[in-house]
Amino acid sequence: MYRTVVIQYTPKAKQMARRIEKAANRMEQEGFSLVSCAVTPSAKGILVFRRAPDALAAKEEEAAGEGLDAEEKEEDENESEDGEDEEDGEDEEDEDGEGWE
Repeated sequence: MYRTVVIQYTPKAKQMARRIEKAANRMEQEGFSLVSCAVTPSAKGILVFRRAPDALAAKEEEAAGEGLDAEEKEEDENESEDGEDEEDGEDEEDEDGEGWE
């Protein structure tokens, strides 16, 4: 499974590096590894992460114990507090300007 993270406009290299590091550390806690990183001419970053097959299998086992398949469990985790699904094509931004697609 792959996941893409977009780092919003960050024209300073040190600040971009901190945001990339923060996103990579957060995704690593979720079982993802950084595969690719690109900085666009518009000073945005695109990070591509991949979840290891063993991490996905562990998540499926955990979900099986709760009666959900792994995709349903992930969809439940991706829902925002107001119950709307974050994967509706709009970017969500946190306080650092990082957006999730």
